[in-house]
Amino acid sequence: MAYSGKFVDRSPSLRAAGLLSVKENEKIEDCFVHEVHSDEATPFFCKTRPSDYKLPPPRIDIYKGFHSDMRDCLQPEVDHSFCDILDNEFRETVYDSYWKKPMGRVSDQDPMLPAGMEYDKECFGKPTLREGTAAEVVNPPKSYLDVIEQSKVGHELYKRTHNDYDPGEQIQRNFVEPFQQNLVWGKATPCDPQGGCMKKVMKTEGDEDVLVSKILSDHKKRKQPLVGKVHTPNNNIDCVPEGHAFGRLNKRGVYGVGELLKDCDPSIDKLDLLDELSNVNALRNQIAKKESAFPHRDLVEAFHRIDCDHTGRLPLDTAYEVLADFQIHPDKVLLENLLKRLRIISSNGMVDFEKMADIFNVNTVFPDISKLQDVPSEVLNFETTNQRAHKYHHSDGFDAKQVLTAGVPSTSHISIESLVSPSLFTAYGLKPEDFFTPRSPGFLRTLFERFGCRFDHSRFEQIWNKAMDKKGCVSVQSFLKAYRTVV
Repeated sequence: MAYSGKFVDRSPSLRAAGLLSVKENEKIEDCFVHEVHSDEATPFFCKTRPSDYKLPPPRIDIYKGFHSDMRDCLQPEVDHSFCDILDNEFRETVYDSYWKKPMGRVSDQDPMLPAGMEYDKECFGKPTLREGTAAEVVNPPKSYLDVIEQSKVGHELYKRTHNDYDPGEQIQRNFVEPFQQNLVWGKATPCDPQGGCMKKVMKTEGDEDVLVSKILSDHKKRKQPLVGKVHTPNNNIDCVPEGHAFGRLNKRGVYGVGELLKDCDPSIDKLDLLDELSNVNALRNQIAKKESAFPHRDLVEAFHRIDCDHTGRLPLDTAYEVLADFQIHPDKVLLENLLKRLRIISSNGMVDFEKMADIFNVNTVFPDISKLQDVPSEVLNFETTNQRAHKYHHSDGFDAKQVLTAGVPSTSHISIESLVSPSLFTAYGLKPEDFFTPRSPGFLRTLFERFGCRFDHSRFEQIWNKAMDKKGCVSVQSFLKAYRTVV
């Protein structure tokens, strides 16, 4: 064998498993020769007898009835393959030149050509100009600078025909003087005088899809927060409902956007009502989230046991003690104001405890609240858009300059006028809420004295008392309004 004598048997006592398939003194030549002995050869015996073979039934073409040859002529089979259709078309052609064309040459074209023309030497058409290969046409041998230069030439044509401009490119509107095409407003940033970093600022990094391993992808998803997505390691966001927000809501300011959009002073009474309803709503939600149902009937029975005179009313302090036994701790000031608004508490401090218990019952409808007149009647003006348009356009002396622009102006919009001549709000960083925020007497007196308003102590107290609201607060707007009436 080829490897005989090249290896040493370290354990001659252990024998290999199985039987040897190699004979002694066997060569490769012997493996390709197989001698068949007479004992190994198996004679072939036909197991099918002549009597078992049956001849097919004879074909009779006479009197076949519906299965006649005429049907195949009237209803031939439809050929579906392209090769069968092409073959049948060639077989049915009527041109003799197709069947009689000579071997190795085209068919005779003399009958269809002018007399005296040698069709073997004459060629029709124009020769094709072959200036380069297909590879040069698809991928021409041009440098990067040549491609950029040619694209700029084509870009100038596309700007005229298709109004196609690159991102960040200035549109050419062909304005006449005194308009200057290269005039730029503002001051260039010192880090990039050319302004080329704007393309990088407009493009967010990390948007490209990068092929990484699954282990690295799972690690980044579990450990690193993605841009614009909430970081939820191990999908812990699934334990809360969809759209859940964490944290506490910020306390609402004294004046919101809805109050400032109205053409009148904000209603303090409406703000107090919202605080009262939010307090009761928080208690109702707390009761609804309890595992066991709230014993509303037990609460009413506890009130009845204390009411010995059966008047249906109890003192307010006694009602607070009963509510504390049932783990209800409301804000006393807000609840008392709400009870007065709903006329559940009397002037002597006695409470109708059944109506009070219905307020905390989540299965009953909340009592109706009378409508608040937060907008004065002289300010209300119910008018449709069509009526307003006809009212102005059909009136004499209509001036379009006095009509305000539709919509709410955006605070992020910066015009040329605001850059050249900034307003008071932009120069000092003021907001509309600053005019309605409560101020101290010293602040208001100093502010108005800077504008040239001089008044003594008694006159200042008179204006202060007139501008004071129900809570005893005075803002810049209310003080200015009271100052104009006094003066």
